[in-house]
This record gives sequence, structure tokens and C-alpha cells, in this order.
Amino acid sequence: MQLTLSEAISSLRVFSDQTHKFWGYYQAFTAAAIAFAWASTTQQSRVIIGLVFAYVLFALFNCRLVVGSQRASVAVWNAIQEYKARHLASITPEFLPILSLNQPEPPGQVRAMHVALSAGAACVMLSRLLFLKCAD
Repeated sequence: MQLTLSEAISSLRVFSDQTHKFWGYYQAFTAAAIAFAWASTTQQSRVIIGLVFAYVLFALFNCRLVVGSQRASVAVWNAIQEYKARHLASITPEFLPILSLNQPEPPGQVRAMHVALSAGAACVMLSRLLFLKCAD
């Protein structure tokens, strides 16, 4: 099965949208977890620790989804660039710049950012424990 250039561009869009959707889930869950940790009126540290544990599990699975989707985006983008290089003469010159737009970030960089954000969020949730200790 061969993809046309148009189908490849559409695939890139689908993978990009998928990645953004996974980031959206991550942002919503992270904000809710932090809000719950800090709004919680319970004085039990195990509730906060349980929340952080659940958050870390979610973040690990979400990171796999985000990075996997990012890898797919990079693979399609690279294929488009190879096609552009091989068929330069057959592509309308006005459309050439479009084929270079929206280069996805490297998956390793995305993973590092996801891990750093998740670790920061977990620290923010865990810092709530300091205030529990002060309230006692």
C-alpha cells in the first residue's frame, strides 16, 4: 500500500492531533490532582501519598502515549521530507514551504519535558505534606 503526499500530510495531522489530545488529558489530570492535594481537608498524609502514587502511574502511561504518538509524527514528517527531496521537480514551488511546516519535536525531548513536568507536579503535591505537619 502506498500513501500519496496528501495522505501523508493528513496522517501527520492525525498524529499531531492525537498527541495534543494526550497532552490535554495530562494537563487536566495534573491540574485536578494538584487541586485535590491542596484543597483536601483531610489530615492524613497517606491520602496525599496515595494520590501521588496514582498520579505517577497515570503520568508513566500517559508519557508512553505521548512519546509513541510523537514518534509516529516524526516518522511521517521524515517521510514527507524524503518525498520532497526526491520529487522536488514535480511539486508546485508555491507549496514547497508547506511541506516544511510543523516539524515535530524529537521524542526524547518530549519525554524529558513530560518527566520533568510530572516530577514537578508530584513535588507540588508532596509539598502539601509539609503543611499538614505544620497544622498538627
